[in-house]
Amino acid sequence: MAIDLLSQDISPRRRCITSTMLLNSKINISIDSLGVIDFENAMKFCIKANEPIIQQVINWHFADYHLVLKDPQRAIEILKSNIFDVETNQYQALIAGFYDLLAQSHLALESYSEAEMYAQKLLNTEEQHRYQSAITDASKVLTEVNEYQNNYEQAFFYYKKYSESNKIELDQKSDKLLSIQNSKTKSHRKKHPHSPFG
Repeated sequence: MAIDLLSQDISPRRRCITSTMLLNSKINISIDSLGVIDFENAMKFCIKANEPIIQQVINWHFADYHLVLKDPQRAIEILKSNIFDVETNQYQALIAGFYDLLAQSHLALESYSEAEMYAQKLLNTEEQHRYQSAITDASKVLTEVNEYQNNYEQAFFYYKKYSESNKIELDQKSDKLLSIQNSKTKSHRKKHPHSPFG
């Protein structure tokens, strides 16, 4: 469907959004189905549409792609070359995402002080964004950094924070799945009032 839309004559903004949705679908299905060209195409459409926030979302995905492919240095280059624009736009979800990936990338390179700095920035701005997965990741990074530094008391503190944050994240996902299932059940009951399964 999205591929069909991209072949039609649609506005630059719709082409940008459609290509980004297609990119996001590929990311969620399998990162192996992606190539650099997918990111470049989506970026090209969003530059033409003048959509700076969506461009930064694509950069965030591109950095994550490199991190998954075990190229944290490239991920850092992408993130650092765009962090100023992200912070200037003040879109908190994106700032949290960038700090999260910067912390994880530096940890992968064993740049512990840099990993700690970005993870701490993320936790220090927690009240502004409350993005649970980023908070979970930052707590995990700080646990590993403090273990490396033999600071076991702090490592334990951040491990507890990581565990609590991870539980909240899992509870949120579970609540979402239960809500979806409940909606499906209610819909089925309306369509089939005499069904033994509804």
